[in-house]
Amino acid sequence: MVIRLIIMSRNLEEDNIKKSWIHICVSLLLLSMVVVQYNDPDPYLWMTLYGLVTLVPLLYYFGFPLFYFIILLTIVLTIFWLSYLPELVSWLQAGSPSLVDEMKTEDPTIELVRELGGLTICLITLIYYLIKIKSAK
Repeated sequence: MVIRLIIMSRNLEEDNIKKSWIHICVSLLLLSMVVVQYNDPDPYLWMTLYGLVTLVPLLYYFGFPLFYFIILLTIVLTIFWLSYLPELVSWLQAGSPSLVDEMKTEDPTIELVRELGGLTICLITLIYYLIKIKSAK
């Protein structure tokens, strides 16, 4: 019985360690989104937004789940995301041209739909951490 409890506690510790490293990996992936914005036409806006979202899993990992910060950031990014919906409609009406054929595009719709994709990734991340923090309370 005691041995079984020891084995179970070790498995739980290993699971917690594996799960905690996921937060670091998410932060690193989001950080890579920050880094590739250096050549964007408006890098400061996107580097700031992605940078703020990058902090969320990192702070969660270190035990600082900033619930109200995440709510505020989610509201701001949702409003921003909604402002891009007309561009998504234009892109769909144009026959959904490829977003990745060329990295530097002259078509502003393609650039804006790419930005919408980045906002979507950020919003999914923020909503995940909101649910995770709320369920822990």
